Amino acid sequence: MTSPSPLSRRGTVLAGVLAAVALGAPAAASADTIVYVRGDNVWRMAPDGQGKKALTTDGTSASKYRRPRIADDGTIWALKGKDIVHLSYDGTKLKQLTPAAPVDSEGVASDDDPEFLDLSPDGTKLAYGVDNLRCKDDGSCNFDGITAIIDVASGKTLSQDTRLNDAAFLTNDKLIGSDGQWEREVRVDTLGGPSVLWYTDGVEMHAGQPGVSREFAISRDGSKLAALRTISGGVAVTTYNLDAGAGPAGYALPRLACYLQPVNGTGASPTWSPDGTKLAAAGPTSISVVDFGASGHDNGACEKAKAVDVAPKGADQPDWGPYPVPPPPPPAPPADPAPPAPPAPPAPPAPK
Repeated sequence: MTSPSPLSRRGTVLAGVLAAVALGAPAAASADTIVYVRGDNVWRMAPDGQGKKALTTDGTSASKYRRPRIADDGTIWALKGKDIVHLSYDGTKLKQLTPAAPVDSEGVASDDDPEFLDLSPDGTKLAYGVDNLRCKDDGSCNFDGITAIIDVASGKTLSQDTRLNDAAFLTNDKLIGSDGQWEREVRVDTLGGPSVLWYTDGVEMHAGQPGVSREFAISRDGSKLAALRTISGGVAVTTYNLDAGAGPAGYALPRLACYLQPVNGTGASPTWSPDGTKLAAAGPTSISVVDFGASGHDNGACEKAKAVDVAPKGADQPDWGPYPVPPPPPPAPPADPAPPAPPAPPAPPAPK
């Protein structure tokens, strides 16, 4: 483990049991798939880094793929400009949706490209969001974070919330995100209703060390939360344990667990393995997979967690799903040996 950064040292002092997990080293094989972005295109790989394959080739700096999300059936959803593209596991384009432009709190349609995307656990809805900034001639500005919920079958907008940014699905009908204007507020949105405050960073959580959380991820069993969290001292993926409770999310306040560093300031996109024992996130040199083991975050798991690099520099925005990476094709059988050369004809008799 490398020496902790200033952020992780403060985390250790504040929480006692918290430890910084240094990201970086070869991972164990898994039957799952991680999709990610590299060179403006969508790629896939096994969680041990094997089987890397580019699924798209038409991404460019002017029209890049972003925020890929893999469904349980192996198909992949990703942003491209203002569109949402649906890809097969091998990269064939299945569908392209162009959702209606989200509308801000003053009723004006946003002309910004979406910044984030998430897929509901049952694969029927997408959360499509814009970090909206619109300024008037008088100098006043609208800073709404707008999240629209899209039906994947029809492409129609089911609902939207103008106080939810970088949203991720908690359940099929609830999302978690930060407030677009009051960024330290972490809010929960139930489809068809306005979002409600879960906690304020620096008040109910992280007292005395306020920060801003983004890029949320929930484990499949609902027991763990991860978020990319920025404070004045730096940025880290912060992980938490969740317990059922009376809060708006259906949980009590999260319990802090680990800080993971170094990570990218944007596009770290923490994502849990399907069994909830590992977490992938993008850092400056690689996508890394952190293995917390069967004990989860408790019992000193942060200190024991092993981090391994599985993708090259420039890879980011990972998402982890249970669809298995197919094995490589078997090697070609050896070629049949060449037939023996025919015997040379006998030499003619010498002349008398």
